[in-house]
Amino acid sequence: MVKSVNKLILTEQEDSRYEMRKNTTVAEQRNYSVLDVNAAKQIALIWLQAAQLENVIGFGLPEVDDRYHIWRVPLLNIAKNERIGEVVIDARTSLILKDKSTDFATLETRLLGRSEKKEKLSSLVLVVHICFQRYATLLR
Repeated sequence: MVKSVNKLILTEQEDSRYEMRKNTTVAEQRNYSVLDVNAAKQIALIWLQAAQLENVIGFGLPEVDDRYHIWRVPLLNIAKNERIGEVVIDARTSLILKDKSTDFATLETRLLGRSEKKEKLSSLVLVVHICFQRYATLLR
């Protein structure tokens, strides 16, 4: 038996696979640990609670990226309703990928409206100062 769907001709076996895909999400098809938007938000909330930022940061619409097997959860400044970062979650393990997520210091900087350039510059000055002190100690 051959069935026409959206101008495609499918065999009976392909048709059953098409019907299965139509009723399941990408996360379910790929057997991810994080299956839906609510689960991704719950994981991101636990992460925000670790920095005590859960009352000032809200969530945008999480999306699954099945190419990299991750969930991206946008982080919003509740007061201004603007995006200030994101939490990236490994869809297979449900662990937060810290190297791909916006770090807590950057979130606080953006929440407080501070210039990130000034923050980076002051960190650089501190590092140079420490290096200079160590070098001066070695010369004595």
